[in-house]
Amino acid sequence: MSPITPPPVKQNCLPTTPQEKQQGINPNLTHGIAFVTTDSETQRNLKYARSRATRILGAQPVQVDGETRGDNDVVVKVSWPGESRQNEARIIDLAREAVLICHHLIDHHDLDCDTCQIGDDLGISKTSSHMSHVHRRLLFEKSNPISSLSGEDFMTAWIQCYRCHFRLRLHGIEHGHVTKSNLMVNSVTGTGVLNDYDIPVFKKKNQNGSIIGTEYIDAIPFMALDLLTKDFFDGKIRRIYRHDNESFIWVLPWVFLRGKHWQAGELNRWATSDFVGCQAQKFRFLYQSDEYVGYPEANVRPYEAASQLLAWLFKKLCREKDAKRVCERARPSKNGDAALMGLWNDPSEKAACMYFRQFEAELKAGWDYGFEPLPEGQTVPLKDEEPIKLD
Repeated sequence: MSPITPPPVKQNCLPTTPQEKQQGINPNLTHGIAFVTTDSETQRNLKYARSRATRILGAQPVQVDGETRGDNDVVVKVSWPGESRQNEARIIDLAREAVLICHHLIDHHDLDCDTCQIGDDLGISKTSSHMSHVHRRLLFEKSNPISSLSGEDFMTAWIQCYRCHFRLRLHGIEHGHVTKSNLMVNSVTGTGVLNDYDIPVFKKKNQNGSIIGTEYIDAIPFMALDLLTKDFFDGKIRRIYRHDNESFIWVLPWVFLRGKHWQAGELNRWATSDFVGCQAQKFRFLYQSDEYVGYPEANVRPYEAASQLLAWLFKKLCREKDAKRVCERARPSKNGDAALMGLWNDPSEKAACMYFRQFEAELKAGWDYGFEPLPEGQTVPLKDEEPIKLD
């Protein structure tokens, strides 16, 4: 379905009449959908135009493939991504064509308006260090937060999300933004949906891909512990597969331990811009994670499985720290410490596959509700002709 081409922008990108501001209706939106904003919302659109500033807005009913959609089953994502970034819609389309995701994107459109033009209209100097951002609107089927599920239903959707993430990575799409908010569930099928393709990168075979630390501000509660450092946020540490895998693990206690005041209070300490403080709080949590209880009742057993994954992660972190000390003392062969350090820091697809298999084996030991790890044939690096053609 091709997006509707809007009429050219006249004069400038700014609202020109009080009536337009009051109505907040833009006829250029994909499918002609109108969303209602207030005057203050319009002002925020301009205020945050120098960042991605993503917002999700309700949509009025519209005809899509002969069916009336709107109100409760479609939403409009409005954002200002950097002009140099890959188009989120293109990433989704490539993944969908490769049958990696059954995504809920209906249509999309970039308005003929960017922050450079807005700056010109406002008379703002072009010497700003900020990159140009484009005004992007995407029309999605509405999904529900994965936290709306519990028990086996939650675990099933969560497993579908991390497996989708793994398949995307093997095909060269590094999602890299795993948070509770980006794990969704289709409101009709109940299928897990890995959401938000705003900052992923394409990584061609044998090439490095990276997402800089400053893109992770909202992800701090779910970030891998060894990324919660100044070096990562300064761009000196490379993010590899195990970091994203660890983020999926951190989502589990965040969801399962809500509802009891003292437990929720401990989790809320992770929600901070102080990444060093968050790291300390999460290490403390690992020391006593078995003292917590899943809530409500349906999440008791799932949290026991999560506790096993957290214990597995804690052992790996401790072994890595010990191995690092040994290697720094120039005794790398002792107890296979060098090999452990190699796998822990290896960015290759082969290492990612090995780590994924270890992770699923551990999950199988803690979650036996019909769960079976993926067959080995689906957890090996792809052949040269198999990944998505990114050019």
